[in-house]
Amino acid sequence: MVSTFCDGYANKLVEFLNERQCYPAFRKIRQGRCYVANSVVHFEIFADDVERGRKFYERVFGWSFEVAGPPDFYLIATGPQSDPGVIHGLIAKRGGPAAQGPINGFRCTVSVRSISESVAAIEAAGGKLRSPIIEIPGVGRVAEFSDTEGNIACAMQYEAGHVLAAG
Repeated sequence: MVSTFCDGYANKLVEFLNERQCYPAFRKIRQGRCYVANSVVHFEIFADDVERGRKFYERVFGWSFEVAGPPDFYLIATGPQSDPGVIHGLIAKRGGPAAQGPINGFRCTVSVRSISESVAAIEAAGGKLRSPIIEIPGVGRVAEFSDTEGNIACAMQYEAGHVLAAG
């Protein structure tokens, strides 16, 4: 059963990533194929309650989810193919309790149009702020939060004109 799950997931992931467009600033063309070297191309969110976690990200960031594989397993699209960020991920059932204490993994930052509106949406959807909104001169305003499943991430409103500013 594990190999069927992994094979199905791998096939779905490859299909998803093959649809990914290359962006001029990052692409390298070899033999008609596009390569994005050293870029994060996929992320995973683990949840005790997958439906609760899915609803959090749908409500706060408008991400879309597609059933993929076993129960409690969804592929995530965070935006359109033309978005230069990491737009493909998954949410799946956590195998054990979430770690407590300091951050012990990658922390993602989500680019948002309005940090104030995003902070309000995070709290309304059951998330918790872990920091006040912090101004980073020349970059933007950021706030750290935990989602309904205890995962830690940041929301960042980049300054107008910044290459990563939300359109």
